[in-house]
Amino acid sequence: MKLDRTSRRVLGSLVEKRLTTPDQYPLTLNALVLACNQSNNRDPVVKFEDFEVDGCLRQLMIEGLVTRMERDGGRTDRWKERLTESLHLADADMAVLAELLLRGPQTEQELSKRAARMAPVGSPEEVAARLARFAEPAAGRLVEHLPRRSGERIARWRHLLGGADEPLPVPSEDTTAALTQSGERRIRDIAEAVAGEARSPSEATTRIMGASAEAALLRAQIDRMQGELDALRARVARLEGGPS
Repeated sequence: MKLDRTSRRVLGSLVEKRLTTPDQYPLTLNALVLACNQSNNRDPVVKFEDFEVDGCLRQLMIEGLVTRMERDGGRTDRWKERLTESLHLADADMAVLAELLLRGPQTEQELSKRAARMAPVGSPEEVAARLARFAEPAAGRLVEHLPRRSGERIARWRHLLGGADEPLPVPSEDTTAALTQSGERRIRDIAEAVAGEARSPSEATTRIMGASAEAALLRAQIDRMQGELDALRARVARLEGGPS
């Protein structure tokens, strides 16, 4: 079973809502889009459009992983997941798997705490036992235990229901340095041009003050760019799970 990013989020959200809000389940398309895009209990936060989720549901229906149901006299379609049925898992098992689908790699301690909102999954030790069972070939190798990264006390688990998302394009250190040097050169060019065009000391002072404002703006843009790149690299490292 190889699920893309949208399919994983859709199925994880359906399982979550089935377990946490059974009175509102099955879900309408609009409710499911909101569930996929909610900011809590999700990593990363996404912004799917209705047509993306609708297309995903229709593909999952072909694959037998969701079912469409008609409600309100046929005026409203509602959707329910069949992943639980396909995997032959109990609700507590599905709660753990749904957390991995919705948040990515986590420790058994994190899963024990977070999945408890869906079903009684037990202690971290009990969750670890569930995960070890999921990892066996007889269970279809649904999860795997990741190598512990530098600085981590406890290794994490990840699901194997889909390939890793495409890595985000992050500029290299050389590219970042080149952009920074380009900005610094622009600042020096401004100062030299101001000094060369000035007709008098007072005019030079005025031009330099104006140039200083532009230079400050350029420096601020460089600093902001560096901060955004650092944040992007941190996000990619978190999504890729280090050595995994």
